[in-house]
Amino acid sequence: MVARGAFGVYATSAGGVGKARLATLTPGDCFGEMALLTQEPRSATVRADEDSEVLELGHERFVELIRQEPAIGLAIAATLSRRLKAASHEVARGSHAIVAAVEQELLRLPPERRARCLQAGVLDDVSPAALRALFGAEAEQVAADLLPLGVAPGLATSGPGLQALRAIHEQEEGPGRAESLDRAAAARLADAGCWDEALAILARQSDRAAFVGVLGRGLRGAPPLTPDRARPWVERLTDDEAAADADLALARAALHDSRGHPVLARAVLQRALGVAITSGDADGGRRLSAELARRLGADDRPPADTLASRLARLVPRVPDVGQLARPTLPAFAAIAAAIGLTVVAVGLRGSAQWAFGLLLAAALVLWVSDVFPDFAVSLALVAAWLALGIARPAQALSGFASSNWLFTFGVLGIAAAIAESGLLFRAGLLLVRRMPPGLFLQAGTLLLTGLILSPLLPQNAGRAALLSPIALAVAEAAKLKNREPAAAVLGLAAWIGSTPLMFWFMNGSSLCLLAWGLLPDAEREQFGWIRWFLTAAPLGVFVSFGALVMLFLVLRPRRLPPPERQRVEVQIAVLGPPSRREYAMIAVLALTVVGFAVGGAVGLDSGVVPVLGVLAAVVTGNFDRRSLAGLDWNFLIFNGIALSIASLTIALGLDKVAADALGANLGMLATSPLAFVLAIAVLNLVVRLALSQNQAILLMGLSLIPVAANLGINPWIVVITLLSTSVMWFLPNQTNSYLVALSASEERLYSPAQGRLVAFGYAAVTLLGLAVTVPFWHLLGLL
Repeated sequence: MVARGAFGVYATSAGGVGKARLATLTPGDCFGEMALLTQEPRSATVRADEDSEVLELGHERFVELIRQEPAIGLAIAATLSRRLKAASHEVARGSHAIVAAVEQELLRLPPERRARCLQAGVLDDVSPAALRALFGAEAEQVAADLLPLGVAPGLATSGPGLQALRAIHEQEEGPGRAESLDRAAAARLADAGCWDEALAILARQSDRAAFVGVLGRGLRGAPPLTPDRARPWVERLTDDEAAADADLALARAALHDSRGHPVLARAVLQRALGVAITSGDADGGRRLSAELARRLGADDRPPADTLASRLARLVPRVPDVGQLARPTLPAFAAIAAAIGLTVVAVGLRGSAQWAFGLLLAAALVLWVSDVFPDFAVSLALVAAWLALGIARPAQALSGFASSNWLFTFGVLGIAAAIAESGLLFRAGLLLVRRMPPGLFLQAGTLLLTGLILSPLLPQNAGRAALLSPIALAVAEAAKLKNREPAAAVLGLAAWIGSTPLMFWFMNGSSLCLLAWGLLPDAEREQFGWIRWFLTAAPLGVFVSFGALVMLFLVLRPRRLPPPERQRVEVQIAVLGPPSRREYAMIAVLALTVVGFAVGGAVGLDSGVVPVLGVLAAVVTGNFDRRSLAGLDWNFLIFNGIALSIASLTIALGLDKVAADALGANLGMLATSPLAFVLAIAVLNLVVRLALSQNQAILLMGLSLIPVAANLGINPWIVVITLLSTSVMWFLPNQTNSYLVALSASEERLYSPAQGRLVAFGYAAVTLLGLAVTVPFWHLLGLL
């Protein structure tokens, strides 16, 4: 592996005299891989052109690494594939005679029939079904025209003939136009159920997403791809690609099983289950949970305490669109309650306050029960407002026209661009390579990394999925046993840094953005990114350090030996130097951070800065249509309508009603800021046992922010108290990102029992941190 410098590759010339230079190798390249695989003599000589450095990988170590890190084998396979592709170009130059002969035959055909023959070149092998899918009624004529070209179903010479047609077609249309026509042909073939033919075309394209999508459709198609036919296509996937789709993950796991790798199969299924949870794929989550439960049960593990059984309880067993005829009892009860509340709201439509409150209660019931996606309930709420005349369209959708929603969209867009650029993966590898000695410093580094990533990747589940494997790599480098106290410290430190401490940043997560949007305009303008960070810093510092100390007091780990970093060095060498896209993304990120810092001083609207960052990411190639489609639109729609709820609450005077109702009970606490803050914190801990994070923040924020304003307490105090106590994991399914962290670490770092014990310790640290920070906030005039 070339780590630094440059090398020349030489081989004996054709005449047997002297050496001919074949290639130049730079950082990120590797050589000698054929001898590594076959243990045969090298076929070329490599010399350093300048002061250089390489990393040597021996055969025994290579075999060991392939077992531990299959991605290294994929990287070497990719290198071989590139070199084989270069060799195939040489072969292509010797096929001019075939192309010339095919061109002569094509000249004898009318233009329309000639064009159809060239389009048939998109196929690897012709079949009657494929021709019918591409040409309809003209399929028989196309088949007849292809015969003189040496192309026919089952004909041994079809390959060269089709390749010649493809070469002529690309030359006449141009590469870009030809690829577009090929993708259109693949879409028609897929619609007709010609899965093998469609996948063969997409396998030649650079659009991996299209290939993965069609393969997933094929497994679910009618008729579906059989396991035998699907296997060669599933072999082309990576485990990461397969994990994005439940059917692909199940097929990939079956492939690993057939090769005698049940551990890899289970890892793919666990990763896919984490994706299904975060994306809301209930059907896929149930099937993956069932398969994991079957596998874990086959290993004689107690079924009541398996990861799959706990995750299965999280995935809502509720009807999808095709199953609404037979809802489950909890779903039926939730739907019935929501309908009842809506009927009462219709009867009281003359009183806008009552109708609005009842409709909000109906929506809350559906949100809590997870019968329907959040965005669907939110849109139904808007429709009810308009139907009952509670709000005009401009009022009902005012949240989407606000700077707050634009800011949220921009922040999530920048996070998607950072993930697309590959910066986070490289940062994780560099972190492990520079991990300091000593368990306390390593745990602190993982926690700090989660904090640093919070404003860069404002998605709790994404940070948890990124940091947990890094913590697992650190534990493996230290040769820790599964779930021993030291491993649990590393895993839970990574988890705490990735999610519970997100309150430190205004854009630390979508939850923070939602809470920030609920603040009154004056406080929202007052608490920009820097003011929020500095005001929350004392609480953040206390909870961060206190959580580390608590981990050691609760888990009592042993001391660690120095970590090994050989695997990380190899991965970094294979990754090579940063690409132009990565450098461009670093520049975009730096400018965005500067914009956050100085935007308010120069009169720049808070929503403009991240949107400009997204546009810059588009220009640099780090954000495209696929990135846009991959944003969390379920949350974005929910967030926009939540902002509308906040503005309508004020317009209808419900904020004053809530303030009067709760003020009498909380008013006596206003004279004791400490009692007021701790009361809100404890109340939120209780509410979070029943409601999800978004729902708890929305309900508690709408209820308590008006109360705080009436009592002379800055509403930001309510928001920061709610956020700091919103991420709890007393119950496994209480926080989705906690389950993602468990799955991403393969449940090898800590057990649920260890996690639950730490959850109670973290809650105590947070309450103590709030108590300690109250005097500081009092000095600032916020209490």
